[in-house]
Amino acid sequence: MLRATRASAPHSLGQHTSVLSCAWGRRTLEVLKAEHKLVKWRAEGRCSRCWLQRAHCLCSSLAPLAVATQRVDVAVAVHYKEWGLAKNTAKLLPLVLDGCSAVVHPVHTLPTCGPVLLLFPGEDSQPAGAYREWVAAQHERVTLLVVDGTWNQARTMARQMAGVPRVHISEPARESLVLHRKQPKLGHVSTLEAVALALRALGEEHAEAPLLAALRLACDAHDEVEAGTNSMEMVQKKRAKRERHREDLRTGRRGR
Repeated sequence: MLRATRASAPHSLGQHTSVLSCAWGRRTLEVLKAEHKLVKWRAEGRCSRCWLQRAHCLCSSLAPLAVATQRVDVAVAVHYKEWGLAKNTAKLLPLVLDGCSAVVHPVHTLPTCGPVLLLFPGEDSQPAGAYREWVAAQHERVTLLVVDGTWNQARTMARQMAGVPRVHISEPARESLVLHRKQPKLGHVSTLEAVALALRALGEEHAEAPLLAALRLACDAHDEVEAGTNSMEMVQKKRAKRERHREDLRTGRRGR
């Protein structure tokens, strides 16, 4: 059974403290850049949990969706360049999943212990459903590690977890619910959608609906902010462009 060592004190999405160690064992330039961004981000006056301007805060709307998993915990490492972005979906995971933790990469390491799986596709990964019986047979909770960022950022983060068994979602190619971010191709869904599908495959089916409901609320909030900060003509142009891209995905044409 593969085990991961517990990291230094876990940090929630709304907290950040100065640290003397990091994922790479020393304070690199990337760590300093990340800490500088966190300082600037906290000064912007956004909600520290949902990352939106306080006038559009989602936290109270998400509270009724909170759900507890039975056997699988989720721990998320968000790349510092992705941290604080209003469009990010991984930020919703700790707001919905009881016990879910999130850290800023590379400032902090993932606070995990016990049997672990890494949600990341690749030649050496297995469909998450292949571990369903394994999860059920464990005498302690399993931690699903999630890396969040661009594909290149996530790939770099995943490389630092060598030896951790990898799993991927094996659902038929589908459109993402997130319309305001460009979907490279069918099946490339948001981080939250991937986690919801992976949890379902691992035996936590009841967590999928609350997670997707939270995502829909976040998408509605984005549309509201977009409409309030752009002219109607600009909003219509943006949405028409996104719809053209979706149509290209459906018909197999290359997205524009």
